[in-house]
Amino acid sequence: MSANPVECRHLNTELVPTPEFAPPQKYDKLSRRWCRIKILKEFEDKANEKLQMPPVVKIRKDEQKVLDIDPALQGYSDAKFVFTDITYGLSNKERLVVVRDPDGTLREASMQEHCRTSQLYVPMLGRQLTPPPMFQEEYLKLLLEQGEYKFILDRACVQFEPDDPEYHRITQATYDHIDNCHKYETLRSTRHFGPFAFYLAWHKQIDNLILESIHTDRLDEAVALIQLFHILNPESKSASVAYSSQQVPFVQAYVESDAVKKSMLELALQTFMELQKQRQEVEEGIQKAHLCKV
Repeated sequence: MSANPVECRHLNTELVPTPEFAPPQKYDKLSRRWCRIKILKEFEDKANEKLQMPPVVKIRKDEQKVLDIDPALQGYSDAKFVFTDITYGLSNKERLVVVRDPDGTLREASMQEHCRTSQLYVPMLGRQLTPPPMFQEEYLKLLLEQGEYKFILDRACVQFEPDDPEYHRITQATYDHIDNCHKYETLRSTRHFGPFAFYLAWHKQIDNLILESIHTDRLDEAVALIQLFHILNPESKSASVAYSSQQVPFVQAYVESDAVKKSMLELALQTFMELQKQRQEVEEGIQKAHLCKV
């Protein structure tokens, strides 16, 4: 032991070696900037993939074109024979599926037969051969009342093609429920808000969403919705009014010419303009106070 009791050094004690740390690597500003740009680009790509909107298309007609009728095959079997093209790389729409009926008729497969056959040979992750019970009217109503809008729409995108009549039935019921209950915030910042706005504009039902946009100080969203309304309904009276960076007059033109809930929207716009005026007065007062202190 050392002579100095404060040091208390025991020379016979096993010493633990001090770890040697590698000196930190030096990155120049260019490398750090490149890494930052790369990371931001990856995040942006992932966000764009997550927010990619489902396509809005017309309902497909279930046309079953007859290709051939062979009376000699009538009564050969009580079952239907399904034939499909299993060529790799074809999309489900391009894949040919035909059915030979017991009466000898060779025809193109119906929409349901085509989807089931394609799912058997080229299965899509998450899609079931038969639609889940949640899409039945009674269960769908319960889910809508619980506010599970995003879950319903996500599941419908997996189970059905965008031109399937069932997809249109489910999405329209969901959109109508959201609009009636004013639950717009549940779809904001999701991939479904664009198709939802398109549905409202197509059916001329944008008043509630415009009213909510004014109340939540989202006048830019109201302007974009009215512009979409003009594109889909060029015969509307306010379609002749061009947008010139003045949001309030543009919205007023729609309210005066095409709005169904005109009085409610006029009152909301008046309140919005009064609040804007008060904010401007407060900001001017703060600036004057700062100037006086200086």
